[in-house]
Amino acid sequence: MISAREFCRERGFPHALFLTYAFDPLFFERVPLRDLERGGSRNIVIAADAGQLREAMAQSLEQLVHLGRSYVLAETVSANVFHPKLIARLSPTEGRVWIGSGILTYTGWGGNQELATAWSIGPQHEDRGSWLSALLDAVAGVVPSATFAAQIDAV
Repeated sequence: MISAREFCRERGFPHALFLTYAFDPLFFERVPLRDLERGGSRNIVIAADAGQLREAMAQSLEQLVHLGRSYVLAETVSANVFHPKLIARLSPTEGRVWIGSGILTYTGWGGNQELATAWSIGPQHEDRGSWLSALLDAVAGVVPSATFAAQIDAV
């Protein structure tokens, strides 16, 4: 098992995509964002459940420094709850995927006892990642943000 922090520090993947139910923006800017920067990620996009995101942003918006500068954040628009817990770190030739039980909050990244696994994808790996395009299309279908779509297209 690899921790989410270790996963974000892995080098060689300039693109990072987070799909999460809950999002704590202050925690993200203080911990995961710094780990991603250490790992060389520069195109960072996050999709979170709209209800959870609105509540979190109402409590912290004025304190955020990197939103829109170092990462793109988008809420989902769906009749259903958006509840994935996935991180994809990608390069032009390969990637790494992390799936776990933790959400993108302090407790989800270590405060609770969460489970996770990670693996490599791409032409040289057992999982070629052929499912990734369908996943990105599905996410684009519930995230009506042109900025988010442009960042996803860059991946």
